[in-house]
Amino acid sequence: TDTTNIQRVINIAAITSKKTDSVVDLVNNGIEDTEVVTFYRLHGESLQVLTVGFEDRTSSQLKNSGSLRMIKNPKIADAIRAYWETIKEIENICEGYNEFGGKMTDIGVQIFNNKYYQRGNANDPFKVVIDPLAKLADNNPKLLVQYCNRKRTQGNILIRYQPALIQSKAEATDLIALITNEYHFK
Repeated sequence: TDTTNIQRVINIAAITSKKTDSVVDLVNNGIEDTEVVTFYRLHGESLQVLTVGFEDRTSSQLKNSGSLRMIKNPKIADAIRAYWETIKEIENICEGYNEFGGKMTDIGVQIFNNKYYQRGNANDPFKVVIDPLAKLADNNPKLLVQYCNRKRTQGNILIRYQPALIQSKAEATDLIALITNEYHFK
């Protein structure tokens, strides 16, 4: 379950990172009237949820019952602990990402008017439909700089997040192989 969830977030994070860079570039280069719809679209497309829903039933049982000490193979026990540490790191990075997302959204609600967002396709979270007559609610340059600074910080957090996700998937895959080999699972 974890490897599937991690891969889903890796895929979304890669696209979100590119959308975030595009938003920052657009704002830094000055938004022309003809680019307002693009700005709305990129803003919406870069607001993806990037939380991995880690399966923690088994790990909670191992931790709370003290059963981890029953695993005699030190390589497996160490791999489990390392994986748990990586999960903590991912959760901390994601917390920072969401924190800056909230700060960026506080500014974004002053810039964007929700009436220009139209219903998109629920099956494609990156398909954001914008009214072609969209206007910014506020195009104050200072406000746009604050928005862009927070968006850039969020993008920088994504740069740290993606390798951690890839590492966690590799650790989970290796752990599955170790356990399967040790206990002869098929």
